[in-house]
Amino acid sequence: MSMDRTFFHLDTHDSHLDSDAFPLPSANSSQDRNPTYSLASRTSQSPTISKSMTSSAAAIVDKPGTPLAGAKHIVLLHGPNLNLLGTREPERYGTETLDDVVNRAKAQAESLGIKLDALQSNHEGVLIDRIHQARFEGADAIILNAGAWTHTSVAIRDALLAADVPFLEVHITNVHAREPFRHHSYLSDKATGVIAGLGTYGYVAAVDFAARYMKPKPKTAV
Repeated sequence: MSMDRTFFHLDTHDSHLDSDAFPLPSANSSQDRNPTYSLASRTSQSPTISKSMTSSAAAIVDKPGTPLAGAKHIVLLHGPNLNLLGTREPERYGTETLDDVVNRAKAQAESLGIKLDALQSNHEGVLIDRIHQARFEGADAIILNAGAWTHTSVAIRDALLAADVPFLEVHITNVHAREPFRHHSYLSDKATGVIAGLGTYGYVAAVDFAARYMKPKPKTAV
């Protein structure tokens, strides 16, 4: 299936969500506006997450013995201030550290038989250089939480377009339920998909999706 810049979303209130593996806040909870779930004690479980693509919906499920057709090499990138996860506004972003997030994403990738490299930087040029490198090393997908640069950086947008590596945009919080300036993204219209508001579980969902649906480009013979 072609996923060229196709928008998809993961709905935290969808009936296909396994509520035992991924508990949702109650209707009266303030977390409905900015859910920041912690699954630290539930990493062995794989919730079934529904996804919407155009007008159809399907469930992401494991089929033992079925080889995955998607990405074999993923680059996970984090932008400014995300090195402070765990201590920065824990009521909003949760108590998991960046190391926790990266380790869980790597564990998910390893369980699917794919490679995942990770980098966080507070320096825009460093992140741009790593995006360029992803192209030259033949990465199949980028998972990017650009932080505040999401809303400001034309340079990162241009780097992603120049690298021509499909990417998923991830946000821990529901940015559309926050300040108006966070509602605009310089990246979303070029992303394969956007995941926002699922807490740190969004990274697991992104790895899972990339491994299944973001097909590697044919390698050019040298």
